[in-house]
Amino acid sequence: LKRALVLSATGRHRERPAAMASEEPDAGEPDVHSLIAAAGDAAGIAEVQAGGGQVAAAEAAARAVVKAAEEHGVLLAELHEVIGLSAARSAMQAVSVEDPTLTISEIARCLSPDSMAQLKGETLRRTDRSDRITPNELKKIFRQIGLDLNDDAWPQVFQELERDSTGRISYTEFVDALERAEEECRQCGIAAAMAAGTTLGQSALQAGHGLREAADCAAGAALRAAAEFGMVPADAAALGGRAASKLASEQSLDRVQVADAAAEAAGIHAMRAAVEADLTLEQVADEAAIAASAAAEEAGSTAQHVAEVSARAAGVAAGELAAEAGNTAMKSAEIAAKAATKSAAASGLPPYQAVEPTATAAARSATRAALNGGHPYLIVAEITRQLNSQLVENLKEVHQNQPDRVAVGELKDLFSQANIDIHEDTLRQVFEEMGVDPKEQVSFNSFFQAVEKSHGIFIEAGKAAASIAGRVMGQNAAVAGDDPEQAGEVAASAAQSAARSSGLSDEQTAEVAVTAAGHAAGSAAIAAGGAPEYVAYVAGQAAINAATTAGLNTQLLPQVIIPVFARAAGRAAAQRSANGRDSTKALEVAAKAASEAGEKLAFMTPEHLAEAAEAAVVEAEDDEPRSAIGTPESVKQCLV
Repeated sequence: LKRALVLSATGRHRERPAAMASEEPDAGEPDVHSLIAAAGDAAGIAEVQAGGGQVAAAEAAARAVVKAAEEHGVLLAELHEVIGLSAARSAMQAVSVEDPTLTISEIARCLSPDSMAQLKGETLRRTDRSDRITPNELKKIFRQIGLDLNDDAWPQVFQELERDSTGRISYTEFVDALERAEEECRQCGIAAAMAAGTTLGQSALQAGHGLREAADCAAGAALRAAAEFGMVPADAAALGGRAASKLASEQSLDRVQVADAAAEAAGIHAMRAAVEADLTLEQVADEAAIAASAAAEEAGSTAQHVAEVSARAAGVAAGELAAEAGNTAMKSAEIAAKAATKSAAASGLPPYQAVEPTATAAARSATRAALNGGHPYLIVAEITRQLNSQLVENLKEVHQNQPDRVAVGELKDLFSQANIDIHEDTLRQVFEEMGVDPKEQVSFNSFFQAVEKSHGIFIEAGKAAASIAGRVMGQNAAVAGDDPEQAGEVAASAAQSAARSSGLSDEQTAEVAVTAAGHAAGSAAIAAGGAPEYVAYVAGQAAINAATTAGLNTQLLPQVIIPVFARAAGRAAAQRSANGRDSTKALEVAAKAASEAGEKLAFMTPEHLAEAAEAAVVEAEDDEPRSAIGTPESVKQCLV
């Protein structure tokens, strides 16, 4: 592994990661991670010397890394890189012991699939001439496809294969050796990834971490090991998902929960790897979906559940990438929702089954974009993202009349009293993020102010996500052939799911669901060519149904419903005008449609009807060019 076989390329290929090179330790105090890695490598070598294969060597190295980390007080979440590389080195050590073509194997490990395909293609082109080839000819072939191997490597390649009297080797035999080495490398990568991932994931569970944290540890470690063998992001992350999924069988956990956690971790790590590989947004979403799908399948999920987690992963990947690019919460949520629905449609999921993954992706992405707008403590924010309004209030209440300064253990006790489960390691990271030694005390008021700031950000982002999720899902339902009522139900469900994921209160959730239902039903009715009166009534009825389902306070019904069906009336009237109808009557039509719909909805007073008519006129005015409607005076006359 430490031979100087560095490939420099003008074309795309995978270079040996710098972490695999032999590095001299600093002259000063040894780095603790280097000490941990050395312990893992030593255990792996010892296993190989005892006759162990690649799986046993990788597992021995991984166990030793975890043990050494405990002795040095290093958090498990910091071990992805160390344990992945140590497992990879140990697995390769086991393979290299009896490998007669070690140099060729190292070349194969550095080749991309495209480069390998080009080398195979040269085999076909050589059928009409001699298959025997000299070092200079082989070097020329490599350079033609954009690869340049160090000069010192060529003599080693020719020593490892049978040469004729002139010093030539068979090109076909060389490519065959590369293919064998490529497959052996893939198997070695699988062994290293599974050993690193399962060991770290199990250790996290045993240390008291939650399932999602353990799955993230498993996926991160496995992906790092797999990437060392040149695997593409989706394949490497899929192995991470497989490693996380093994937690179900080995720890007797709920398979659905494990599948969700593993798929989420695999999707996120695939997204990060794909971004590092400079893939496009669409490619990043696809890579995340593939990895999540593999994780869910490994956990024994149903076909529907696999499709759902794949859609969620695609949406989260696209949305978070959009957020990182500086997009607003609204725009990031929209990109996420569209990527999720696209993946769901490709898997054959009907709109109502795509609701949860779409809503979750929109909520996650809106949150990420909002946080990117500025927050001093991202770990605190990540903790807060998992809390709803009630839990935040609980945390505040349990600290009343207590000293402001708290230690890690005391803060964990406060979380427990508030019915919030959190690991001490996470709180230690919070202390460090706030510039406080975990052995000291932190100001609870300062900490809680950061929590409240995060929660406020998430609430606003959640409202944006709910609005977008409802709109996108409502549109998809209408396109799929659902009638306005069904489109409204799908939209309301998506909005509710996004709102709850973002920690919105029951009342806030009900309000966004009502708005989404009415907007979706109205849009579907407009698309079907419905008259403004019909559009307004359908939108209002869908909003009422959503309000009833969500348990909205009846006293709030008029103020929530009126804007919904009034805007639908205004949009429908403006749409008819845009389609060639008499634009001068658009305002009158809008007001009349809203008034008639309000009467049919039964609970409206004359004051409510007047309010609805005015809102409809304003909406129609906004949707029409000013010149087509007239002056503000004509608006007033229309209302009269």
